[in-house]
Amino acid sequence: MPRKEPESDERPSAAQASKPVRCLAGLRRIGTAFAWLAGVGAILGGLTGYWSTYRTVTTELLPPAASKPMASRF
Repeated sequence: MPRKEPESDERPSAAQASKPVRCLAGLRRIGTAFAWLAGVGAILGGLTGYWSTYRTVTTELLPPAASKPMASRF
């Protein structure tokens, strides 16, 4: 079977072909930045929750540490 050559109007230009690739690359960068931001936020949120829980447990549930008597230097 003979191959039919596409007309010049049917061929996509290089500029048209690279536009979706650039758009996809831009979306990928935005998605990566969003994933990093979400990950950092999750870590910071977890550390904040742990810290506030630790402070609550140490101040309300555990008895205060007994202070040592001052030793005189005479």
